[in-house]
Amino acid sequence: MGQRAQSLMLAGIMFLSVLTGMLMLDLSTEQDDRGDEAPVVAGSSGSEFPQGGIGLILLSVSDEDLMSVKADVRIDGSSTEAFVIDEYGILQLNLPTTEPGVRLVEVEVTDKEGQSGTWSGNFTVLPAPVGPEILVADPLAVEEGQSVTLSGTVVYENLSACSMTWQEVGGSSGSLPVNVAEDGRFHEDIEGDVGTVTIRLSIECGEFSQIEDVEATWLESSEVRGCTDEEADNYDSSATEDDGSCTYSSDEDDSSTS
Repeated sequence: MGQRAQSLMLAGIMFLSVLTGMLMLDLSTEQDDRGDEAPVVAGSSGSEFPQGGIGLILLSVSDEDLMSVKADVRIDGSSTEAFVIDEYGILQLNLPTTEPGVRLVEVEVTDKEGQSGTWSGNFTVLPAPVGPEILVADPLAVEEGQSVTLSGTVVYENLSACSMTWQEVGGSSGSLPVNVAEDGRFHEDIEGDVGTVTIRLSIECGEFSQIEDVEATWLESSEVRGCTDEEADNYDSSATEDDGSCTYSSDEDDSSTS
């Protein structure tokens, strides 16, 4: 083999060595680039939670070094610390459910190289079911001998599922039914003696119940019964209602004469 051929062979080997080195450098750079990718946050939104219930939200975080990532979680724009990221990259967030409405959750995860991945989603807190409400009309007060009118309205979305009763607190008559109309109105006439008693209205609508106590008063009558005839011997000037008790001396004289 001539000297020229040897030179060409050495040159070829050197070229291949350089080419191989460049190829390995490219592969190493590509691997490094893949290792420096930004974190990825994934999860679904749109879930609904009952008011006062548990609002647990689960998201997944992926990164080549999960132990070094830092997360900024915001609910309706306000930062919260009510979350954790476990070793498997599961981010658990407790969404407050004290107030009903739509909540915007925003998550930004940053790795040690300063690269960030973001995610956002909306969640709804549903209003808690509302039980029945008893609305009673004007204060209950009448004169003795009259009936107290117990009237008002029941507010509830499904009145057909309700049953209502009334009773005198401390009384011995027990509970008596109250008829509630389709529009929620009710009306009961109650008799009583002079004085004030507590009337308890109780309603049950499935799992819900409500009690409302109202006072009923029977006043002493302002009417004064007596003889209202000025010609009578026992005329009572303070009497406002004649009770048929008037007597007359002329009647007595006529009786003795006969």
